[in-house]
Amino acid sequence: MTSACLVVGNRKKMQPVRGVITERIEKRRCNIKQNVGPHEQLFRISIGSAALIGAALLPKLRGWRWLLGAWGMANIATALTRYCPSNELTGIDNTKGNEFVHFDDSLHGFRGRIGQRLNEFQQRIGATL
Repeated sequence: MTSACLVVGNRKKMQPVRGVITERIEKRRCNIKQNVGPHEQLFRISIGSAALIGAALLPKLRGWRWLLGAWGMANIATALTRYCPSNELTGIDNTKGNEFVHFDDSLHGFRGRIGQRLNEFQQRIGATL
């Protein structure tokens, strides 16, 4: 294994290259809040897989195959990372609660009030898992 020189304080220290790379990755790592719950994750993986299979096997789609494939890949990517930017914008956080779509009621302002009302409505009509 090759080594790289890492300066610590006034001393030089030899470390394996792998250690330097993982240290840099740890410094750059972002903590993205997960907003895709386990049920939604399973749904996204199945829908994304079906879209990819459809894009690969349906010749009549012609020019639309790339769009269907991209949509399928996006669904699988959001399922694997458990983060969806659209959920973030609309205030959906399916990691909490037992509703089909749990709105983050801790948000301030309009989105928080609407989210709280929508969660209460889902519980009232029995739309829970």
